[in-house]
Amino acid sequence: MSEAFKTSPRLNQRSTMESITPPTEVKKLDTNQAHEVFRNNITAVEVIVKQIKNKNAKEYTPEEKNIDCLHEEIEKLKTELSSAKRSLEVTKKCFSSIMFELGKQLETANQRELKRQTKNIVLQLEKEKMKTLLESKTNLVCKMSKEMLYMKRVVKLLGKSIGCMASASDDIHSRSEYEEFENDLLKRTKCAVNTTDDPITYNNTTASS
Repeated sequence: MSEAFKTSPRLNQRSTMESITPPTEVKKLDTNQAHEVFRNNITAVEVIVKQIKNKNAKEYTPEEKNIDCLHEEIEKLKTELSSAKRSLEVTKKCFSSIMFELGKQLETANQRELKRQTKNIVLQLEKEKMKTLLESKTNLVCKMSKEMLYMKRVVKLLGKSIGCMASASDDIHSRSEYEEFENDLLKRTKCAVNTTDDPITYNNTTASS
């Protein structure tokens, strides 16, 4: 290369412009994309690089793009569905644990309530038993009181009859007089029995109880 070419004003101007241009303005080329290089035959130094589309790349129609978007959405939905299934399994396990604990607590509460109800029933039966026994004893005492009153009247009547027999034994001299005295004694005894409130004997009362 000649000395004049090195000191060319145009080259110096280009070098100055390249030094002024910030490096951030230089576009990075995509290595995956095909490029076409153009050279200027006048200076043999200036190079223009132009990015072109890959001729071998397949062009997508709107329908194919829509299908690709749908596939992406399907994959996204599948991922979300898998995550939801895992969350559902965890929720099921937690729910099963909660239901198991609730069942245990309910069973404990039922057993406690059953024991309390059983105890109350036993106490009620014992109360009714004591009440029935008390009524039976009360009725027995009332019957015994009536029997004692009846026996008291009979003893009093017998005492009077014995006194009459002792006083009348001297006056009886014949069989007819004795029979008359016996009939009179029987009448008095029947009269005394009829005047009692409850003509139940002591033996009958004890047998019934």
